[in-house]
Amino acid sequence: MPYNKRMTQRAVVLTAELIVESRIRAAAVAAGWTVAPAATGPAALDAIALHRPALVIVDVSAPDADIPAILAAAGTATVVAFGRHTNPLALQAARRAGIGRVVTQGELSAALPAIFARPTAAATSKEAS
Repeated sequence: MPYNKRMTQRAVVLTAELIVESRIRAAAVAAGWTVAPAATGPAALDAIALHRPALVIVDVSAPDADIPAILAAAGTATVVAFGRHTNPLALQAARRAGIGRVVTQGELSAALPAIFARPTAAATSKEAS
């Protein structure tokens, strides 16, 4: 979906999995958000710089997902990370990097309505993790 200037909330979604991106996009659009998809870490960094999103959702297993660089680029945007439950080390690394809300891929679908309803409540501060 191309950027629609009438929608004020923007999110960047980093995932190489089309089904996951589709689920995230559907929840975002239902909540009045615009989504800028990115399949790789460098593409996510470019999208963050271009769109200045209020929310960044990161698949920790996405190609070249540099979590510290994404956090730095995101600035004040809320960052939420997700990953497969079979990859607990990547999920723990995201928490250690400072992402306040890290969920498994299975938990993500249930969390999306709340994430898009109140993005600033979706993640705790970096200092709290």
